[in-house]
Amino acid sequence: MFSDKILSRSRVPSGTGSVYPLQLAHFGPVRGVASAAQDPTCVVTCSDDGTICTWSLAHPQAPPLTQLHVARSDSPLSGAALSVALSGNTVISGWSDGNIRGHAREGPSSPSWVIPGAHALSHATGVTAIKLSHRSGFLLTGGAGGEVRCWDMRTRQMAGNLKAHKGAISDLHVLDDDAHVISASMDRSWSLW
Repeated sequence: MFSDKILSRSRVPSGTGSVYPLQLAHFGPVRGVASAAQDPTCVVTCSDDGTICTWSLAHPQAPPLTQLHVARSDSPLSGAALSVALSGNTVISGWSDGNIRGHAREGPSSPSWVIPGAHALSHATGVTAIKLSHRSGFLLTGGAGGEVRCWDMRTRQMAGNLKAHKGAISDLHVLDDDAHVISASMDRSWSLW
């Protein structure tokens, strides 16, 4: 059964008229997975189909993995959700249109805030990697053009821009001191900042 771009298998016990989901998943390839250190029972995934799903690993009604919420972009032209991070009750996502979007972990499916053009360059567009600092003071993003950008989470303004890679950023890691960052790129290099 297809339901609004989410693949679903359901069970309908005879005579009850109730529908119980057995399995829910994205319709397109999954691009990113994230969880928050303060809540290891919650996982967020993002997909090429333009959806972000929030999952519970400890839902009181027994299935080992229960879908809690599905979020989407505010624009039909946003494309794929390429990267995702989780901070408290906010899901932060990077998209192929170069925008960063913040969604409520549960609630309306449209974003509550957007950083437009965060990684929209003339030669490459897309937010391919995203990580939060350990104390959630800043957001680190990597783009399809090889740039790494740092964003102040309170103001959502860019605080820094680093460029050393020739290929798309494939992953980012913030060290425990929140002062050093590691970036990995599709150009087969990595950098310590």
